[in-house]
Amino acid sequence: MPPSRGYASLSSSAPVQRPMCIFSGIQPTGVPHIGNLLGALFNWVSIQNSLQASRASSSSTPPPELYFSIVGLHALTIPQNPATLAQERKDMLASLLAIGLDPEQSTIYHQDEVGEHAQLHWLLSCLVSMGRLRRMTTWKGKIATARGTATPVEPEQGGPTAGEADEGIADVDEEHRDLSLGLFSYPVLQAADILLYKATHVPIGQDQVQHLELARDIAATFNKRFPSSHTTPKSSKSRREPPFFPLPQPLITSTPKILSLRDPTAKMSKSAPDPASRILLTDDDTAIRAKVKRAVTDTERSISFDPEGRPGVSSLLSIIAALRSYQAQQTQSTLDPFAAASAGVTPKEVAQQLDSSGGGHALLKETVTSALIEVLGPIRERFQQLKEREAQSGYLEQVAALGREKASVRAKETLGEVKERMGLR
Repeated sequence: MPPSRGYASLSSSAPVQRPMCIFSGIQPTGVPHIGNLLGALFNWVSIQNSLQASRASSSSTPPPELYFSIVGLHALTIPQNPATLAQERKDMLASLLAIGLDPEQSTIYHQDEVGEHAQLHWLLSCLVSMGRLRRMTTWKGKIATARGTATPVEPEQGGPTAGEADEGIADVDEEHRDLSLGLFSYPVLQAADILLYKATHVPIGQDQVQHLELARDIAATFNKRFPSSHTTPKSSKSRREPPFFPLPQPLITSTPKILSLRDPTAKMSKSAPDPASRILLTDDDTAIRAKVKRAVTDTERSISFDPEGRPGVSSLLSIIAALRSYQAQQTQSTLDPFAAASAGVTPKEVAQQLDSSGGGHALLKETVTSALIEVLGPIRERFQQLKEREAQSGYLEQVAALGREKASVRAKETLGEVKERMGLR
């Protein structure tokens, strides 16, 4: 699935260029940590700014559409405290605005406030087999966790037999009753999120490629099974129409996984019990210095980038490289949204620079600290200002309402067409 610069389809006359549409979502986990920012959110801002420059330079092509969603329905696949979830929805929206997403340039909204997401989820779920969903890595990982095994077991070549599949499902029903139907089917909801806006591109990490492949397969299945509306006049059915759903292309972020500061064998996560394991957007300078100082590295004096052999050091180098790349992108005006995730310095280059200075781990940690403070300081200040505006005038609610209104226009249009093609209208 190589990234493309649009989605061309054939008609009876000339090729039709489908307008670029980019969709991505994040669960409402409250204030993001640096792994969230470097792995996804900063890339969103770079794409937005690049496309904004593109809009200003060209008036001959349809303007691209950007949809950035806080996907509350996905959060419900695991138990949530209602009061906490309500607050974390607001904190995530404030965070997206604080990092630079613009509600005038992008559609920023709560997925759970646009009912068409859930409706399309149901319609698309009728096109996907349980066997396909059982093979999703996320589901197998949850089963492996419940069973106490280290990694999910891959199916043998050719897949399980019908009897084996039934037996596996029975095992889950009997032994792992806490695994919900929502968790099982949420990849279909993810596909619905993307296809509802006919997205042509989706910014994702490498670990999400399988989910996007499912969305593409669902889109292809729908296009083949429902090639046109049952109300389309016969005179127009002979024309070669473009596919209803585009097959969305991935925009792969190049940033490696950011690891826990306290356990470099695990990803940085808000669910980790030790708060010192992560850097939050809202951490002040003192907290950042203290957490980085306690970051686990190793006993070697030299500085080198070796993710397998030196995960702690390599994760810190990745943070420095990604932050420097982000800062460079803020000062550049590029018209290529696909260059956003690839430009900048590499962790190996940072390692060479630091190692040649001879400062060892002390210099490494000081460099990480300085970079974090320089980037997060202004963002943290904007976050606090947004929270104050919300308390005074309900500003975040106004932004959410604007996003809901903009998203609903396309969502209602797409769902109406889907229902008509499926014979529900």
